[in-house]
Amino acid sequence: MFTRRSFFASGALAMVAAGCTSLGGGASVARPRPDVYTTGKAQFKLGFAPYTYNKYDIDQILDFAQKLDIKYTGIKSPMVNKEAKPDKPELVDAITDAEIAAFKAKLAKAGVCISSVGPVYMGTEAECRAAFKFTKRMGVKVLVAVPYEFVQGANGKKERVASRKLCEYASKCCKEFDIKYAIHNHGPDSPKYFPTGKSSYDMVKDLDPRMGLCLDIGHDFRFGYDPVDSIRRYQDRLFDLHLKNVIPDVVDPATGKILKRNQAQQFPRGKIDLVEIARALCDIGYTGACEIEYERDFTDNFAGMSENIGYFRGVMDSLR
Repeated sequence: MFTRRSFFASGALAMVAAGCTSLGGGASVARPRPDVYTTGKAQFKLGFAPYTYNKYDIDQILDFAQKLDIKYTGIKSPMVNKEAKPDKPELVDAITDAEIAAFKAKLAKAGVCISSVGPVYMGTEAECRAAFKFTKRMGVKVLVAVPYEFVQGANGKKERVASRKLCEYASKCCKEFDIKYAIHNHGPDSPKYFPTGKSSYDMVKDLDPRMGLCLDIGHDFRFGYDPVDSIRRYQDRLFDLHLKNVIPDVVDPATGKILKRNQAQQFPRGKIDLVEIARALCDIGYTGACEIEYERDFTDNFAGMSENIGYFRGVMDSLR
């Protein structure tokens, strides 16, 4: 059935995402979209965070990327081998050279490059080391991670908290593998293990300079922080950025309980000023990746991602 949604998904919005200069009144002229934005000192890549298409297999992901003309993506080990769960280091280490070569060839054929590995949740040194080894084998320079440990909670149950000990181990791995380690923040959903960019920065600021942040601007905002300020304040350790827009959580005024969280919005909807985000990235000379993470409509998010990509490309073009 031809619907308004299918029209946008297959037509106008896809044209915007591909960088067309006209959507009506004559022929549309597409221009190349390398998606490496160079403005002043800044030179950063625009791509996808892997959670955006967590319901897709690798062939669907690459088809998705080609239709939207996206050249960069973050990856996780199960994309290479479905059995390679990040919390099973022996399975990650067991990925063969042939599997990695085939995966890289498939990406190259689609014109897609890897911008980062992760986020990888890791609670042991073995899991941490396996993630570093996998990232090195993939030829990637940024590992996005969430290092935690379990402690006994007040209710008698184990709970995750940020692990300084594991960060210290990761710092040694940074030196060994020459890979940047970017801690991903998760807002009010994980108040005890890296809710904000500040919590990540404070944990690693005295460790190896390759220890830093993957700033999720949506989660930073949801915790009450200004992600524009976080970008500027923690620029020396900002190695990756998850780009999204959200509206505030719905909170029960009587109990303070979050009734509805992380309400992802298509750009420019939402409460985060993405123009100021882009301006801050340009001002600090950001050279990492901006990976769009669209946490909505996971089995049918092509139209929403088209809006996101087209809008942010337009913002960046206006700042060139």
